[in-house]
Amino acid sequence: MLRVLIVLGAILIQTVHADLSWAASAIPVEKVASFSLPESVAKNYSDIPRKSLAVAWAGSQMIMAREYEAALALLHDYEKENPDDPIVSLGEMFVFHCHMIENMDFRFVKEFRIAESKNIHILESRRDVKKEATRWENLLAGASYGMRGMMFARQQKYLQAASIGYKAFSLMNKVEEQSRQQTPLYDTYFGKGMYHYWISWAKKKSLIFSPLGDKTELGLTELKMAADKAIIAAPLASFILAYLYSQEDRNHEAISLLFPLQEKFPQNLIVRTLMGRLFLAEGHMARGIETLESVLRVEPSYTVTGFYLGQALFYLKSSPERAIAHLEAFVFDKSTVRSKVNRSKGNFYLTVIYMQRGERMLAKQFLKEIDRRGLSQNEQTQLDAVKKELKG
Repeated sequence: MLRVLIVLGAILIQTVHADLSWAASAIPVEKVASFSLPESVAKNYSDIPRKSLAVAWAGSQMIMAREYEAALALLHDYEKENPDDPIVSLGEMFVFHCHMIENMDFRFVKEFRIAESKNIHILESRRDVKKEATRWENLLAGASYGMRGMMFARQQKYLQAASIGYKAFSLMNKVEEQSRQQTPLYDTYFGKGMYHYWISWAKKKSLIFSPLGDKTELGLTELKMAADKAIIAAPLASFILAYLYSQEDRNHEAISLLFPLQEKFPQNLIVRTLMGRLFLAEGHMARGIETLESVLRVEPSYTVTGFYLGQALFYLKSSPERAIAHLEAFVFDKSTVRSKVNRSKGNFYLTVIYMQRGERMLAKQFLKEIDRRGLSQNEQTQLDAVKKELKG
């Protein structure tokens, strides 16, 4: 993924995109334009250190494009002359976290924690020597708290997630106060929207106690503001909002957000996978299957998408061999920690398919791996029928 640039490429960067001239070894030459800070953004936010802003912009675009190695190289190149800028360690946290979310696992927790420790040290050192942080510094500090809160939530440490999430929320409010006489930093709405939506969700699930009322719609509205106007977080806010819309049965709104993301970031696996799932949910089966298959053409080993494709083929009952291939690849993939619910569903689908084919021994093998709590009511009923047949 990370490509070596020739001298000509470096010259091109220096002459056309001066903001990233120092990063010639990090950015693929054909992607320089899409990763470079727009001049209009630089002018509107002249109070923010230009190189730091350029790194934040380019890094976020690279991560959405799955250019993880290039993003890390960009950060490390910048760090050589700017070792105390928290954007570097924050960017590393973002890279490792997004890579783990893509694979539904925790493979880079160690690397995430190292970057987190470095980020905390830099932020605390700055606080010791400077009484009043700039709005950019507060935005980065708030983003750090938010990223750490998301990790706690993924690890089901909900009280820690709520506590540190509130710190992020408070800093976003501080940034808004500092921005009253300047061009607003709409990235704050990403942090505030995430906080309001997540707190409401966790409260409904009885995972935490919160004095706040239901802020679900407020959270979605704030995320929409970030998706439309944020300078750094807009692409991620658009995807998160699309996902949350899908959870709220607002599939058409979700799809409308995903189309431009898919066009801009065609290599992004989770954007395309969610698009395929939504097509299936809306009854566009052929289009949904084609979209999921297109993900596997980009990354054949991406068994997360393989699960959803196998699930669709299972319910269509049109191609059991293909369903088996995708589902077995998913449940046998021990390299990552997959969703327990999806793993149970995958084993359930394989149990049913093998029973229908009369291969009872294989059906029993997958039956042992099912946790019925991860199945729908209809699937549980079907599972009980399979168990009864196997006993007969």
